[in-house]
Amino acid sequence: MIRRVIRGVLRTALVWGVAWSIPGLVWMSVLAWVIRSPGNSQLGPGNFVWSILLNWTFVGMISGAIFAVALSVAERRKRSLDALSMRRVAGWGAIGGVALPMLLLPFYYGTMPGALGQAAALIALNSLLGAGSAAASLSLARRATEVLRPQPPAVTLIPPAT
Repeated sequence: MIRRVIRGVLRTALVWGVAWSIPGLVWMSVLAWVIRSPGNSQLGPGNFVWSILLNWTFVGMISGAIFAVALSVAERRKRSLDALSMRRVAGWGAIGGVALPMLLLPFYYGTMPGALGQAAALIALNSLLGAGSAAASLSLARRATEVLRPQPPAVTLIPPAT
């Protein structure tokens, strides 16, 4: 039982990490295009990839793991995917998305000028990413169970020979 939960948490973390790297790639590409001065080494290829991995993929993985643990604890009495409410799952996803920024808020954002606005934007973005990832995860899981659910054999009637 515990192995299955751990596997589920790790799979969810991996899927969320990959999913969150996509908006990270788009955001970093926009930044690289906007700040495209020849002497600017801040957005070089190494920094570009490192920023996506650290700031987007890794945070997505941690958020996905937090979501999976919260969902498995809070909704443990639900026996099937159909019993889960999309709204509640999205809410747990939003909580999973904002958990890490809220934990790091006093350490990281307390030292920067204008930190409150940045923190609010980050919390809003992570909340939306978390809720969207959770809703998409539930939707895909429900769709997968429908596809994998055994269907009754189709009965074909052969017309009588005349």
